[in-house]
Amino acid sequence: MIYGFLNQKGGVGKTTGSINVSMELARRGRKVLHIDADPQESSMDWARARADAEHPLLINVIHYARNTLHRDIAGHVDHYDDIVVDGPGRGDDALTRSAMLAVDMVVIPITPSGLDTWASSQVIDSVQLTREYKPDLVAAFLISRRISNALITRDIKRGLAEVPQVRLLNTSITQRVAYAESMTVGQAIYEYAPGSAADDEIVSLTNELEHQWADSAHR
Repeated sequence: MIYGFLNQKGGVGKTTGSINVSMELARRGRKVLHIDADPQESSMDWARARADAEHPLLINVIHYARNTLHRDIAGHVDHYDDIVVDGPGRGDDALTRSAMLAVDMVVIPITPSGLDTWASSQVIDSVQLTREYKPDLVAAFLISRRISNALITRDIKRGLAEVPQVRLLNTSITQRVAYAESMTVGQAIYEYAPGSAADDEIVSLTNELEHQWADSAHR
């Protein structure tokens, strides 16, 4: 299974979400390749911090920010149970399109902000265009950096639920200091804050992604 955390809007939690899903899959005994497709190398920074702290690298993290990703990823598929792609940010349209062609499921992290919702329309357009070549591509919104009990979150959820052919995940990721701290020291949230609400969120997110794909595969 190949997941891609993609959104050309920066600061929406692509790296935090993708790293933690990769690590959660590894915790479940999966062999995982994590591809950092962002020229800024945010996932690689996490991997370097992990190596510096001498934590075992439970996933293989590589940097591959090239427009040929959709072709070159085929050389890795047979060697891993899952591949997770941390996508590029603003200004990398060709790389985003290549990443989208490479994956089975697009996860679109989006913060509960009207401006971010508008800015994410570009990746939604890319999903629809990619489906001309990959009609079975699964796409889902992930509300990220949610502020608890904020009214705008409910409004954004209603709006996202109306976007055709892009699902809205039930799980959302709350804005928590623990996520930022764990990334800085090269840990997954389940290592940094085991049994916490943040840990529960990532478990729930990973479960839901697996179920979304399984449901689509049986249709």
